[in-house]
Amino acid sequence: MKLLWIFILGLLLSCTTKQNSNAEPVKNPAQTETKNTVITQSAKHLKRGDDLEIKIKAEPLTDTSGARVKIDGIDIPFMSNGIMSTATFIRKIDDDAPAGQYKVYVTVTHYKSDKEIKAENDSITYFIDK
Repeated sequence: MKLLWIFILGLLLSCTTKQNSNAEPVKNPAQTETKNTVITQSAKHLKRGDDLEIKIKAEPLTDTSGARVKIDGIDIPFMSNGIMSTATFIRKIDDDAPAGQYKVYVTVTHYKSDKEIKAENDSITYFIDK
């Protein structure tokens, strides 16, 4: 029995694997492109007269002068603590707004020396109920 274990151990140690030369290199997860923006909304279903609060948190990219945010084309100021930039946008739902589905478009643009280096476009959906 002892001889069998020594034989198996010898086989395991002598085995080599041949690397596939056609294989794609594995990317380091730290190097992959990730989304740096988180968008939250206060509610998905609203009634007339309600407020829709949209919060945007953007992690700054390295070597950038920061991010700028636009909601439906309107510039929204970012507050930054050096680690995370945040912006809050409140949309008042009109008392006479028709019921239905609506979208708000959010663009977060990162700049370096006033030159755009990355833009993230997103949208949120909300509903005005009857």
